[in-house]
Amino acid sequence: MAKVSASHLSSRTKSSKVAMPINLLKYLLITNHSRYNHFFSCNICLKLRPRNAFADKQLQAKRRKDGTQKDRRFCLDCGCCNKMYQPGHFLKVNGRDEVLCAMCRERCRYGRYCTRCRMCEPCISKLPPAPVPSILISEELEDRCPQCWLKAGDFAIDLGKPPGEFQLEDMLMAMKMSEFESDYGFTGSPEWFEEDIAHGNF
Repeated sequence: MAKVSASHLSSRTKSSKVAMPINLLKYLLITNHSRYNHFFSCNICLKLRPRNAFADKQLQAKRRKDGTQKDRRFCLDCGCCNKMYQPGHFLKVNGRDEVLCAMCRERCRYGRYCTRCRMCEPCISKLPPAPVPSILISEELEDRCPQCWLKAGDFAIDLGKPPGEFQLEDMLMAMKMSEFESDYGFTGSPEWFEEDIAHGNF
């Protein structure tokens, strides 16, 4: 049996490591590697999650995909469960405000939120109303929080309406405006029809 020299063996192993079949090289060149562009990793639950599962700050600056602190990124669910996000802490998610409720521990996206009670509108409505202060008259109670009786403009923040309600209002507004245009020959201002839609006059 012929002896194989050490130098000959090392040259063979080196060449086998460097050489790559041409068909495999072509396959790697045409493979689509941007498959998870819109997914980000959470370093607490160790899951790939979509963009809307993270606060905007977790996807920007040092915590972006190629940032220096990408290993510290965490999703909204993990942030709420591990008490990194506290009730009353406003978050930006896809450019919209969200806030954590102290009672149901859910992220509030729509409706009113009282920053003093730190509760969302559905949770406040489930509780019995607090005693009315004697200095307030009945006309002043409508735009106040029924728990702390503070003015809506001062402490209660309106996060907006659900998308379904916007779609319904937009559809009704379009119907009213098209009806007006067919009757009078010109387009009316949307402000003319807002009161009719609010009172259910279609």
